[in-house]
Amino acid sequence: MFEDELELSATEEKKFRNYVKKNLKADLVGCYEAAVQAAKDQGLLPAAYNSASAMYYEDLPALLHIDRLLNGPPKDHLLSYLIIDEAQDYMPYEITELHALTKRNGIMLIGDLGQNLNRANTLRDWNVLGELIGDLSLYELKATYRSTAQIVEVSNEIIGPFATGKYSLSAETFRDGEPVEFVEFTPDKEEEELIQILEQAVFDSKYEPVAVIVKDESMIERYHYMIDPYFSVAIQTAGKLPTGTKVVITTPSAVKGLEFEAVVIVRFSDYEPTDDDRKLAYVATSRALHQLYIMVEKGKASLI
Repeated sequence: MFEDELELSATEEKKFRNYVKKNLKADLVGCYEAAVQAAKDQGLLPAAYNSASAMYYEDLPALLHIDRLLNGPPKDHLLSYLIIDEAQDYMPYEITELHALTKRNGIMLIGDLGQNLNRANTLRDWNVLGELIGDLSLYELKATYRSTAQIVEVSNEIIGPFATGKYSLSAETFRDGEPVEFVEFTPDKEEEELIQILEQAVFDSKYEPVAVIVKDESMIERYHYMIDPYFSVAIQTAGKLPTGTKVVITTPSAVKGLEFEAVVIVRFSDYEPTDDDRKLAYVATSRALHQLYIMVEKGKASLI
């Protein structure tokens, strides 16, 4: 808003910034809290919101922006080139401010929008970034080499409705494998069916470890209790992958960036046909290298 409404010459801008530094003694946090108060006054934030009570990671772009407005970009310290991996996890505001710290055309973003699991993140289409940072060139890497063609096909079917009009789906690779197994179950037989799947994967196919992926952390203890009498099982919620275990119970959010020889997705019917749930299911299915099992409750609809 500040930059849009005032058009100053280079000389005027320099005088203005020098005046601010010398006379106003504005600090970043003070300016940020004033901006928050203005947003509350305009009804853009809840009146009960208290910016002074805590500072969060998501506040950093605003602080960088304020610093740039007050002091200008760090001309002597601009980055020659910046590569951001997993860029789908960055908010557009973050990308805009990081771009401002680089020299012209000095930023590369690498990511998969289908794996953006941050529900607070408004980045849904790479093309919108062109309106924010300009000079945007989009290159799609379509081939995937992690999973078999059968797993890629199922993953694409899940994420397809979200991806349509935004980006191209991954191409099926030369890696041919076993068909994805869809296993119907009734609630009273779920444990029996799950254990049979794990016995097939661990003992017959010699896959290790096998990931059992539940939709969210609230379901972990239930499945740990179900599997523990039969297999060595560990819980993976974040960070390092457990070792020395046959089965790992985890969630889509915790398993990003990891891969397993075999994956079992339980209660697939719990994933609803929304963008957020499609992305959760997509991340879960695409973790499988060789074999994917999907458990669907009998009589209930599922994403595919």
